[in-house]
Amino acid sequence: MKIEHTSVQASQGDLAAKQARDTGAARELARAGQAAYREAADGGTAGPTDAVSLSSLSRQVLTEESSSPEREARVQELSALVSSGNYQVDPVELSRSIITDAERPGL
Repeated sequence: MKIEHTSVQASQGDLAAKQARDTGAARELARAGQAAYREAADGGTAGPTDAVSLSSLSRQVLTEESSSPEREARVQELSALVSSGNYQVDPVELSRSIITDAERPGL
């Protein structure tokens, strides 16, 4: 059996060409990323962005819930309990609440 060196050299040449293409593609990708970063840093947008839109009813509910004195007092109370390490979770009540919420229609 005779082994031709030309086929080995051709394979090595193909590999070198592929590596050069891959390196070029990586450089192009890096340049594009840098350009997007610069554009974002300059206040432009770097492409599509996610957005959330709430209905007026949703905004009203969130505003009323977050600004009620009762809610603020409860949040302060819970915050103090958590900070002091005295907040205790009732596992049975928690599991019931999770199941009840999961069974509600429309969720």
